[in-house]
Amino acid sequence: MTHEQTIRSAVECSGIGLHSGAPVSMRILPAASGTGIVFRRTDLDGFEIEAVSRNVARVSYATSLMKKGVLISTTEHVLSSFIGMGIDNAIVELDNLSCPSSTQRAAVCGDDSQSGHSQTEAGPAVLEDSPRV
Repeated sequence: MTHEQTIRSAVECSGIGLHSGAPVSMRILPAASGTGIVFRRTDLDGFEIEAVSRNVARVSYATSLMKKGVLISTTEHVLSSFIGMGIDNAIVELDNLSCPSSTQRAAVCGDDSQSGHSQTEAGPAVLEDSPRV
C-alpha cells in the first residue's frame, strides 16, 4: 500500500506578490488522498487550478499556472516546499494572482506558533499519512 501525505491543519499568511506588488493572502488546507496540489482563487469564486503540467503557462522568472484564462503566478516556492516536505495533497487558497513573496516558505514550513509544525525523529509532525486509493 502506497501512502500519500497532507498537512495536519490549515496555515495562513499574507504578503505582497513578488512580481505583481499586490497584497495577497494565502491559506493552505489539508486535502484528501488523490487530490494532488490544487490552487484555488478565492477572489474568483473559488476557481481551481491543479498543479499539473498541462496547466503550466510559463516558467520565465516564475512558474505560472493557467486554466481557462485564469492565472496564478510564482507558485514555484510553494510547490518546491511541498516536494521537500513530501506533501502530495493540499489546497492553496489565494485572493490574488500571485503567491506572497516573503512568506511562502514560512506558510508551508511554519513555526510552532503559526502552523503547529514540530520536528520528531521520524520527520515533520505536520505530515499525515493517507492511503492511496
